[in-house]
Amino acid sequence: MSAFLTETTAGTTILFDSGGEANAKSIEKALQEQGKTLSDVQHLFITHGHSDHVAALSQFSEAQSY
Repeated sequence: MSAFLTETTAGTTILFDSGGEANAKSIEKALQEQGKTLSDVQHLFITHGHSDHVAALSQFSEAQSY
């Protein structure tokens, strides 16, 4: 998967790239393991436009994208 999920010490959830799965199931599973959902992602950084990095972009419409 081409994505990296992190959380700041203040509790802000940040995702780097949205991965290659259009439904974001792997990211959703990782978030669930932390007690979070897709809508908890507050910031989304896209490193570049290759499909394996942006396929699930539409799943994070509530996140501030960069």
